[in-house]
Amino acid sequence: MASLCHRRAPMSSRLTLVTTCKPFQGRSTRIQRNALASWAAIEPRPEILVVGNEPGVAETCLALGLRQVPDVERTESGTPVLSGLVEVAEKEARGDWIALVNADIMLTSGLEAAAAETAAHFPRFLLTARRWNLDLEREWDFKRADWEATLVREARERGRLEPRFGGVDLFVFSRGAWGAEPLPPFAVGRGRWDSGILYQARARGIPVVEATERVFNVHQNHDYSHDPQHTETSVPQPDWLRNEELMGGEEFIFSSLNATHVLGRSGLRRHRVGHPVLWLRRLATAPASHRWLRPLAPAVRRVAPLWRLVRRVGSPGAADTATTAAPERATSPRPSPVTLSARPSQTFEVSPGGGVEDFDKEAALEINRARMGHLGSLGLPLEGRRVLDVGAGPGHLAQFFVERSCQVLCLEARERNVEWMQELYPDLEGRVFDVERDDFGALGDFEVLFSYGLLHHLENPWRAIQRMASVCTDLMLLSTIVADGRRPLVVMEEETAAYNQTPHQVGCRPTPSFVVMALRAAGFAHVYAPAEPPDHPDFRVDWRDDLASTRDGHPLRAVFIAARQPLDNDRLVSLLKAD
Repeated sequence: MASLCHRRAPMSSRLTLVTTCKPFQGRSTRIQRNALASWAAIEPRPEILVVGNEPGVAETCLALGLRQVPDVERTESGTPVLSGLVEVAEKEARGDWIALVNADIMLTSGLEAAAAETAAHFPRFLLTARRWNLDLEREWDFKRADWEATLVREARERGRLEPRFGGVDLFVFSRGAWGAEPLPPFAVGRGRWDSGILYQARARGIPVVEATERVFNVHQNHDYSHDPQHTETSVPQPDWLRNEELMGGEEFIFSSLNATHVLGRSGLRRHRVGHPVLWLRRLATAPASHRWLRPLAPAVRRVAPLWRLVRRVGSPGAADTATTAAPERATSPRPSPVTLSARPSQTFEVSPGGGVEDFDKEAALEINRARMGHLGSLGLPLEGRRVLDVGAGPGHLAQFFVERSCQVLCLEARERNVEWMQELYPDLEGRVFDVERDDFGALGDFEVLFSYGLLHHLENPWRAIQRMASVCTDLMLLSTIVADGRRPLVVMEEETAAYNQTPHQVGCRPTPSFVVMALRAAGFAHVYAPAEPPDHPDFRVDWRDDLASTRDGHPLRAVFIAARQPLDNDRLVSLLKAD
């Protein structure tokens, strides 16, 4: 099963590092080679297991002298699962201590000593350390005798220490620590999997030791273009939702704050949290830690947005140890509160699995059923109308109007989507048309303009609404992802180039009041929302005015009905006040 490459870990090492890799493609090649090469260069050199058979793994193992274990249990999407990874590690590792480490983490030579000191206190344990986040756009020179010292210095000067409430990428545990009961099958490396590990340790009575002062590790910042499932702006994907379901609610979001002990420069001590904001976050996990507090879980979920707001304002987590960056960086004035990566956060190329088949995935079909069933329940005058379907994709939703004897023209920016539309629905008229750039005037007039799921993929939603309204004589039906805010604002978002995403790399998240204001300015004297939203979690929005566009694993969506003439319909609520 395991293929052994040409170098073995020295017998003096009691530590086995275990990881899974992404395909060695694009930036991931440099990032993962930097990480794995650092593991092979630390002293004493640990045993290193790379689990999986992604492209480039075998060649990298051969080049660096690592062991490859090709087979591991995976999710339906192909992501290794935590229970399977731990099972492989326990079976294949030779060391007394096993470390699960993400393949974008560069290590230095303090990890094994920290594990040994922890093991002297606890027969079983889970040791973690917060990472330093660093933009590193070059291959690291491991031939230099001072490569470790240089890495530490550069991370302190240019990087940022992960807050104590942030993510964790490094987990060291003693062999057999988890006992006979398998760990849950979290998708490794997807959202919340780190919280799941920390919670499982606490639930099983395993001491959790936070060792940031002793274990220096560097996370090489990157986007998520390697992951065809990932987009910050689309419907949550299966592995993310799987982890959410396995973990539970807000009270199960464990972090370094939930460590029982701290391994510092002076040795081991109990973990105590003093800062009020950090104490609040730790307190929020009490219902998960103590069964008699479980009735408080709904309260935790209600106040979670307040915690996130306080976190943005105070953010004490990155400044609470002696290992933070130089003080002058924190006190010197800055010309802007934020900086952006020099590279877009999304790679604008159609990734594997990012084609027309996305429209027929179960998540897309489920929301389509909810949206169109809801539209049919509103009792709007739609029979026999001339309809313009803007952003029609492959024409699935247009069938709603075809069934009502409507004359429908479908506009779609991607030629491949229109070709597929013609294959699926030969009698449906479709055109390749860029909503933000092509001429609406050449299309003629339409009594109904229908656009469900397009607006949030556009660069300029105000201008798009004006352009669409110019050919709409009666009703405009809009559904879009929104930002949760009272003021008329637009939050811009970078997106991937999947066929169900923007054709121009940048999309947006308008607030509901922005959409209403734009519709009013476009000449619609009457703008409504449905009194009852579609029966889908995306539309069941608990409005909090926090500018979030996703919550609890779901995008926040809304439906708007704009009319030239008033609609006498008790299923609708007016969004424009009477003078």
